Amino acid sequence: MLVRTGMSCALNIRGSAGDLLHNVVAEGWARLRERLTEAARSLPRHVIAEVEGYLRCGDPEHGFAWLTCEPCSEHKLVPFSCKRRGFCPSCAGRRMAETTAAWVDRMIPLVRTRQWVLTVPFGRRLLLARNPELERGVHRTAMACIEGWYAREANGGQTGSVTVAQRFGSALQFNLHFHSIFLDGCYARDRRGTPRFRPVTPHTSDVEKLVVEIAVACEKWLSKAGFGADDEVSDLDDDGLGLFQAAAAAGYSAVRGVPTPVARRVQVIRGKEMALPPMCASCAGYNLHAGVALGARDRAGLERLGRYLLRPPLAKTSLTQEPDGSVVFEMKRAYADGTAALRFTPEELVSRLVAIVPPAGTNQIVYRGVLAGNAGLRSEIVPKTEQAPGPPGIELGLLTKKAKGPGRRPRATWAQLIWRVFEVRGWHCPKCGTKMELRHVMEGGPMTKRVLAGLVGAAAPP
Repeated sequence: MLVRTGMSCALNIRGSAGDLLHNVVAEGWARLRERLTEAARSLPRHVIAEVEGYLRCGDPEHGFAWLTCEPCSEHKLVPFSCKRRGFCPSCAGRRMAETTAAWVDRMIPLVRTRQWVLTVPFGRRLLLARNPELERGVHRTAMACIEGWYAREANGGQTGSVTVAQRFGSALQFNLHFHSIFLDGCYARDRRGTPRFRPVTPHTSDVEKLVVEIAVACEKWLSKAGFGADDEVSDLDDDGLGLFQAAAAAGYSAVRGVPTPVARRVQVIRGKEMALPPMCASCAGYNLHAGVALGARDRAGLERLGRYLLRPPLAKTSLTQEPDGSVVFEMKRAYADGTAALRFTPEELVSRLVAIVPPAGTNQIVYRGVLAGNAGLRSEIVPKTEQAPGPPGIELGLLTKKAKGPGRRPRATWAQLIWRVFEVRGWHCPKCGTKMELRHVMEGGPMTKRVLAGLVGAAAPP
């Protein structure tokens, strides 16, 4: 399938290949691979696939969907994405929008919700990062403590939660912590067998008790698994990823055993004592925060909270490049000492991104309680109606995978998600507003390059 070079068309390529982040990652990745080879160190295959997949993301030479508008000869190319889950802003942005829409529309019932954030001690972050089974065990233990508190306060019943394991902090440092959206209460059946929700409101004193319970339970579980309070990670001799994670953790240290754990309302940041906000407490390095609560009808707020949980590690707009080739990363919030931006070389930035790539084969989203997939009450409490996916003319079936199996819903299209987040009609022509037609899907390879070259050659200048 070739393109006649004699025709004149307006070509609009929507890919992100060649932007600042791609260029910086390409440069830093090449240097990093050279350093690892010289030091006789290696990276796991899934990390290499993550970075190299990102470098192909948004490049039309590796495949694209070809949209056309016949009235005004407008051609739009939508390149394929890498579909990775590490740090790609585009793919993580789609996953963020699609998953939160599913939570709000057909999973989280119309009841009060609350965000619980659990941060583990510095000395445990690298240990959990290197051992996914330990990460799952600590998360399971902590969630059981919160679920037990809800059940006790509601005099029985079962709550539900969805947890996202975040592996990065605001400064791109390695920071393993768990963000959970809990139903702020418990479901229990009444005399007629109908599920009824019993709301529960925690207070700061409850958070203080819970953080002590979580710290003791998690350390006890780790001890039974063979990891004491002073144990550190030692298998970093030939593993480049472990060294990058240790460096990105910003000086982690082993947590010492505390004979009598107590909750603290003051934390030390860069040598300065700072009072913790309400609904927040720490104990032996574990920090628990439960200050964000949403009403039953605040579905827009719930969707914003879900996007915050699933946000990518960095946005492209947060990066600028200096004349010397270094990259300045602007943080969303400044530190207490006034630090508002960080400077990296391309190699340093890539090492930070490599450190936060999640392990292969591990779930980063966990559903528990009445929101679990096999929960008996789930089908009775989930919302019965779904929000409209978008304005008329944005339908399923184009550029999306069809549902597999009976009762399965197809995935949302890019056009639906773009409309939901930005209220932009992605399928419509930017000139005349007419809905564009899908002309062809190029799968990559030599023919794709020939078609792309023909389109670029035939395109009229703007």
